This record gives sequence, structure tokens and C-alpha cells, in this order.
Amino acid sequence: MQVEVTFLSYSGFSISVGQHFLMFDYFRGLFPGNQIKQHKYALAFASHSHRDHFNKKIFHMSQYNPGARYILSDDIKHKNEQARYMKPGDSWKADDIEVHAFGSTDIGVSYGIICEGIKIFHAGDLNLWSWRAQSTQEEIEEATTQFYQELNQIPIKMDQFDIAFFPVDPRLRKDMGEGADVFLDTVDVKHMFPMHFWGRYKTVKKFEKNYEGNTIIHTPEKSGQQFNIQINEDKGVKNEI
Repeated sequence: MQVEVTFLSYSGFSISVGQHFLMFDYFRGLFPGNQIKQHKYALAFASHSHRDHFNKKIFHMSQYNPGARYILSDDIKHKNEQARYMKPGDSWKADDIEVHAFGSTDIGVSYGIICEGIKIFHAGDLNLWSWRAQSTQEEIEEATTQFYQELNQIPIKMDQFDIAFFPVDPRLRKDMGEGADVFLDTVDVKHMFPMHFWGRYKTVKKFEKNYEGNTIIHTPEKSGQQFNIQINEDKGVKNEI
């Protein structure tokens, strides 16, 4: 199965697969109208209401595809009749897609999705936000416990993903990849895209270089970059543009 992943900006990505166009946490950057109208099904996901993860412009998707649907965390107060609002633990299934809402270590949700036979995860703000440089030991332990509690819920419903988007935030300094490492140790992931890295492309590239596991890491180097990935039953093959 050929899958096209586009890095939009920050934590925003889109996926084109089969008849589907999926857009996650659009915040800014070129709005992918041409891609939206080329697909039978178009869905936009927003993990929570923070301005760097949710932009009301996503509702313009309906201008390009009248059947567009929106999957939003229930902390987002902007109402739309084509939207489904989800909280952690919710699941939704239609003829063409299955969506599970998992928890976060901030507000909102993370998403597990099955679409065209491809399993996708978008973490939203789920991460190990330890902030060790300015936190007490008690605060670090609390953040770690919360992260593991949320993370351990995911394999109960979905223990394998073909594609995952997960924060690698340089503001955490040497611990920027700690949460991602634990996530990749907990869940089987074929292809992982770092996100939430504030445009610090070179810094986040170090995570990819230092990673020693089996997951293929794709680090974006610019907004609008496309990655063409062949998802096979047994393994993922990396092929970037």
C-alpha cells in the first residue's frame, strides 16, 4: 500500500492513502486544498484546543470536499455539524474508518486510526513532559507516572502502528526523545515522524541519528516536505522525496 505523508508544520501532518485524505492538527502553513478535493473521503483531526494544534481554518476542508468530516477532542468548543467530538476512551467506526481516542498528558486526546488497512497514531500532546531542568523530583515522578498510565492504555486496543506521529521537543533538552523512546519500546511502530519541535530541524535530526531500535524514523526538514512510504505486511520500506 502506497502512503503519502506530508509535513504541514509543527505537529501538523496529512496522509493520502487510497481514497482517503487525513489531516492532523493543522496549525499553519499551506492549506492542502488541492489534495483534499482529489480524494473521495476527507477527514480533519484536532487533538485539543491549544492554538498550536487547532485552527478553525480546518473547516475550509468542506469547500474542497462537501463530504468532509471532522474528528475533534471534546475540549474544542467550536461546534460544527459535520464534527464528531471525542474524549479518551471513545471509539467511532464508520464503513471506511475506525477511530480510537486515547489519553494525553496535557489536555485533549491522542488518536489511533485504522484506514484503508493502515494503522495510524497521532499523539497530540501525549508525551513525557518531565522538564527535569526546572522540576522537583516529585514533579518528575508525577509526570512519569501519568505518562505511563496513559501510554499503557494504547496497546489494550492497538498494539501496532504502521505510522506514528510523536513529540520530540527540544525544550526538554537532553530528554527531548525520552517519551518517544518509551513509546517505541511499548508499541510496535514501523514508521515514526517526530513533531512538536518548534522548527528546530537539525536538533531533532539527532534523535533519528541516535535511535537504535527497529522503527524507521522520518525527520522532516522543511514545511511541505512529502514522504512516500510503501507499507507492506511484514515490514516498512523507507522512500523519501
